[in-house]
Amino acid sequence: MRIVHLFLTVLFFLSANVGAQEFSLNTSVKSQYLGANGAIFEDQPVMQTEVSVSHGNCWASVWLSTAGDAWKVRAGDELDYNGGCNWKVGDTTVGLLVAYYDLAMSGGASDVTISFERGPYYGKLSSFATHGLPFPGGQIARVGRKFALGTFHDWDLVASTEVAYDFGSFGFEEGLFGKLSLSGSSLLGESAKLSLGVDFSDGITVGDRHGELATWVGVSRNF
Repeated sequence: MRIVHLFLTVLFFLSANVGAQEFSLNTSVKSQYLGANGAIFEDQPVMQTEVSVSHGNCWASVWLSTAGDAWKVRAGDELDYNGGCNWKVGDTTVGLLVAYYDLAMSGGASDVTISFERGPYYGKLSSFATHGLPFPGGQIARVGRKFALGTFHDWDLVASTEVAYDFGSFGFEEGLFGKLSLSGSSLLGESAKLSLGVDFSDGITVGDRHGELATWVGVSRNF
């Protein structure tokens, strides 16, 4: 899996002269894998890389997560295929995402997400199906707000908060949980960026997510 990380990184750096503005690469190292449902999927450090291409209002990406020993499959090993489009409707951006998650230890899952964003506010409704897993998919609905915190010594600081309702997806408890994210980014030259961040989640009415925390550092580049 780490060889795939290296291959994707080299491939997209070499493709910088082909449709430069349409390609991007993002690689990050995280203290642990905090999932979209506010639960810890992997309690060991993970390396996560995404390469994406966009055309007009649509995009596609491949996202790879690896954890622990390079020769041992772990819960944090995952390969995702994503695609979607965004449309402007007045002052609101409406999005559609379709994804397939290849989970190295267990099987796979698919996801269809409808989203909206208006100013700093956003909302998402995700519907999951599982393939070869011993538990069902389900739905997660979330609403949130983004905050631009300004610039500090060339670092752009942003934060986001959200409240989500998990309808018992992937066998987790049904109920409310919250997430908080804080990050800063600084330019590295004209097209690369260094980012640092921390993500926190906690159960509101669920008891199986308790003050989960992940820190991370990442580098991204647009071509």
